[in-house]
Amino acid sequence: MNIMQQSSKAQDRTLGAWFHQIDQGSVKLPRFQRFEAWDRGRITRFLNTIISNLPVGVALVLEVAGPEKFVSRYIRTAERTSGTVTQNLLDGQQRLTAFWRAVHGNYEWETYFVYVPQFDRSNEAAGGEVEVRCVPRWINKSKLRMPRWAEESPKCFERGLIPTRN
Repeated sequence: MNIMQQSSKAQDRTLGAWFHQIDQGSVKLPRFQRFEAWDRGRITRFLNTIISNLPVGVALVLEVAGPEKFVSRYIRTAERTSGTVTQNLLDGQQRLTAFWRAVHGNYEWETYFVYVPQFDRSNEAAGGEVEVRCVPRWINKSKLRMPRWAEESPKCFERGLIPTRN
């Protein structure tokens, strides 16, 4: 077999397919991968790329046939399952982790919303484009806090905000 036959191959995969594979436990990260590193600005920009239906870049995977070649871990906050690992994610961890966590709404320090200006009934000037917005949390009196309206769906909707979490 020559190099052209055994070379890498590209596959189109939807975010929904990635989500399903992460959920099933078939995608894990090799131990040598760095941990989650993106700040809320990069996460927000990435989520805006998604809602704009723009390409989100490539992910590089190593197919796993049989036992894994590396000690590995699940994507942060993904449930531990008894699924068979079929791929080690070598590149794309930050994007897939941001997507996974935003859809699950399990960032400790922020919540992500899609702003739809047509739904904005608040006192703010409505207008602009559909975009992802981040609402940060803070510590006050030893408790993690966020604006009260951000915890109530009807009040979010009045502001034109729809949570990204499912």
